[in-house]
Amino acid sequence: MSLEDCAAELSLWGAVVAQLIEDALDYRRLGPDRHGFREEAHHALNRPGPMLQRLTGLAGVDPDTVLTCYQRRLGDMRPEMSGASNPGTARLAFQP
Repeated sequence: MSLEDCAAELSLWGAVVAQLIEDALDYRRLGPDRHGFREEAHHALNRPGPMLQRLTGLAGVDPDTVLTCYQRRLGDMRPEMSGASNPGTARLAFQP
């Protein structure tokens, strides 16, 4: 089987890994969702284990590269103050 034969499948698994990163970032930004997807993604990328190994293997990407990408995106999230006109009620919010 050639790489061209697997292109659609690799693309699909690559999208799954990308969604894992987005869900983990959303967990940091928005908190848990009712299905637990964000929290699971957060744990998968902050305590890498078999799930990350499996997903990255199916996607054909290096797990360390995925973790580096996640950490870089996480570092790009900068805290901003909302409600800054009244410092007593201002809340810290993360913006992508």
